[in-house]
Amino acid sequence: MLEILGGIFSAATGGGALGLVGGLLRQGLDYFNKRADIAREVEVLKERNAHELQMRDRDLALMQAEAAANLKVMQEQGDAIADVAQINAIAASFAADKASYATGEAAKDSPWFIAVDVVRGLIRPGITILFDLAMLAIWGALMVLLWGDLSKLFAARDPAVTVPMMSLLMEITKSIIFLATTATGYWFVARTSGARQ
Repeated sequence: MLEILGGIFSAATGGGALGLVGGLLRQGLDYFNKRADIAREVEVLKERNAHELQMRDRDLALMQAEAAANLKVMQEQGDAIADVAQINAIAASFAADKASYATGEAAKDSPWFIAVDVVRGLIRPGITILFDLAMLAIWGALMVLLWGDLSKLFAARDPAVTVPMMSLLMEITKSIIFLATTATGYWFVARTSGARQ
C-alpha cells in the first residue's frame, strides 16, 4: 500500500511539477510573444511618428516660405504706398501753386488780388533762382579770392600740395551743389499740400 501511495504521490508530484513547468513555460512564451507584439507596435508607432514628424517639418518649411513670401509682398506694398504718397505730395505741391486769390466775382477784376497771385507765383521760382545764383556767386568768389594762391601752387606741380588742394576744391564744389539742389528739391517737391509761400 505504501508503494501505491508512493506511486500516487510521485505521479501527483511529477504531474504537478510538469504542469507547473508547462504553465511557467506557457507564461514565459506568452510574455515573450506579448513583448514581441509590443516591440512591433512600438516600431509601427515610431514609423507613424517619423512620418508625422516629417509632415510637420514639411508644414513648418511651407509656413516659413509662405511667411517670407508674405513679408516680401508687404514690403513691396509698403514701397508702393510710399511711392504713391510721394507722388501725391508732389501733386499737392503743384496744386497749391495753382491756388489763386483772384477768384470769385468780387476779386475777379481786382488789381490787388491779381498782383498777389502774380507775386505769389513768382516767389518760389525767384527765391530758388536767387539762392542758386548766390551759391554760384559764393563759389565764384572763393575761386577769385584763391586764384592767385592756387595758380602758384598748381604751377609748382608738387603732388603733395596739388592733390589735397584739388580734393578740397572738389569738396567745396560738391557741398555748394548739394546745398543748391537740396533747397531746390525741397522747395519744389517736399512741401505739404497746405503750405503756402
